[in-house]
Amino acid sequence: METFKGNYFGPVIWASIEPKIIEDYEDLANATINIGKQDNTIVIKTIKPDETYPLGLVCVNTMGELHLELTINKILNSIGLGYSSVTISEPKVFYLKTEFGGTLEPIMDMEVKIPNYYSSKIERDLDKRMAHIAERVCGFNYTTIKVFVPLANIIGYVTYLRGTTNGFGKSTITPSHYARVGVEVSTPKTRRIKDATLRYKDDQATKDAVFKRVLEWFIEVDVFSSEGIIQTGTAQLEAPNLLADLADDYFEFEVMEDKD
Repeated sequence: METFKGNYFGPVIWASIEPKIIEDYEDLANATINIGKQDNTIVIKTIKPDETYPLGLVCVNTMGELHLELTINKILNSIGLGYSSVTISEPKVFYLKTEFGGTLEPIMDMEVKIPNYYSSKIERDLDKRMAHIAERVCGFNYTTIKVFVPLANIIGYVTYLRGTTNGFGKSTITPSHYARVGVEVSTPKTRRIKDATLRYKDDQATKDAVFKRVLEWFIEVDVFSSEGIIQTGTAQLEAPNLLADLADDYFEFEVMEDKD
């Protein structure tokens, strides 16, 4: 059975590591492969020395900036290489290209806990980073702020937060969803149903049209769910109204909605 499953999530950030001498390439490549086997959320690529990369290159793709830093540390420590022995690129964000010319960027679910004294300054900075504040809880000594923010806007944020709050600020960052680049970030909107089964008319053009419309719907509501799976034959989706819109033209359908 064919399956359409987007790489969400899927690594959202990556960096390359290049040895400074060719003799270190094999050890670096093998160490990267071994670390990738230990952590199935990591995607790695090794490039043997060639005309483009005469010293060789490895690329490490991970779930977040801290995850990337820790993974690179593990790779280098496992073979006794220091940071002075390699060249590491700046972290780069993964963007998704859709079938119809759009670009999606990863949006992160970030929680920041800071002493009350710093809350105004931190919130102003979050606003500059185009973060959408979803929740704010003010305690006696600390304020906790939950936001949704483009990953590209918070590269290096942990270092900034520690420096600005004299080491008292803490943050947790996890992937949330994908949204169109340049669109104001908002709290993810989800419309769930317990189960939706679509029985497609059995021709490839119909399947392609259904997939395209489903992707368009996800973009319209600024949500790319990590649980979204579209299969030829059956599909489990998050939008009952989408099924109704497509039913007459593309497929027969059954919908069993939650009665809770």
